[in-house]
Amino acid sequence: MALNYNYLDAFIDKTVLPKMTDQILGSNPATFRLMGKAKSKRGGQTIRITPMFYVADTNNTSYGRWDQYNYTFQDKATVAEFNWKYNRQFIIIDHIDELENSGDGKIADLIESESKWCKMSLQDDLGTQMFSLGTGNSSKDITGIRAAVDDGTAVATYGGISRSTNTWWASRYDYNSGVDRALTVKLMQSMWGDCKGGLDTSDTPTLIVTTQDLFDKYASILDVTRQRGDEELGKAGFQNLLFNGVPLTVDSHCPDKYMYFINENHLWFIKHPDEFFKYVPFAYKIDQEVMVAKIRLAGNLVNDECRKSGVIRCLDYTL
Repeated sequence: MALNYNYLDAFIDKTVLPKMTDQILGSNPATFRLMGKAKSKRGGQTIRITPMFYVADTNNTSYGRWDQYNYTFQDKATVAEFNWKYNRQFIIIDHIDELENSGDGKIADLIESESKWCKMSLQDDLGTQMFSLGTGNSSKDITGIRAAVDDGTAVATYGGISRSTNTWWASRYDYNSGVDRALTVKLMQSMWGDCKGGLDTSDTPTLIVTTQDLFDKYASILDVTRQRGDEELGKAGFQNLLFNGVPLTVDSHCPDKYMYFINENHLWFIKHPDEFFKYVPFAYKIDQEVMVAKIRLAGNLVNDECRKSGVIRCLDYTL
């Protein structure tokens, strides 16, 4: 008996896909926090983030009786533009498998197997892209954290704005001239202070992400019995400790020797509401005896105030 693809499409779309999406978003802390709280934006050839105020209005001043107001025009806002990035993953059933699994039980096993492979592939691919420079696959990859939290060392122009001529667009960046050093609380506190600077010192990082080795190093220099974890990440199954009341957690895709201080008030994922884990039903390929369904998503990671996030590099957990 041939597969009933209308039933199969409905089953995957309504039952399999929601569970798969939750598992994909919950696979890595960065994906969970940034993509799981994605903001919707529809249309446009690019993602425009505006307005972005990079200087204070100096026309504001104290005054006395009968003082005149002399207004001077100031160029204090600009626009960042990011390209839409597109991802897809296929669910493939070849005709021979269809014939050899022509029973309800076998069909369910086949779909479960293909869906599991689809989920695992998307988990790893999206997790990798969340920390990418956005240059992979001919610049089709998501413009990830390594690009968003940078001072121009790796990404000179971000969102169409040069970091060399617009220093306010640079993230806090501690490279230590490429020399490895030990992780210390003092070093972390210094980065924390840099990220909370600027016009609003109450606007601090909300998430710290690093590797397992550096997480273990941080745990070793603390009395972990007195450290509480973040409830949201804990419920999602991620190990975490706190630093200044903010969760510090492990992401397997974080680059080696890196520790990111991320301000989620300014760094978030933009999704297209019509194309975010969208299921595209099965259809036969013309040149092969296979049926192909797709899961597609469109969006990109954006940062509207880079200086509120930072990264410490060259951290050697063995020191």
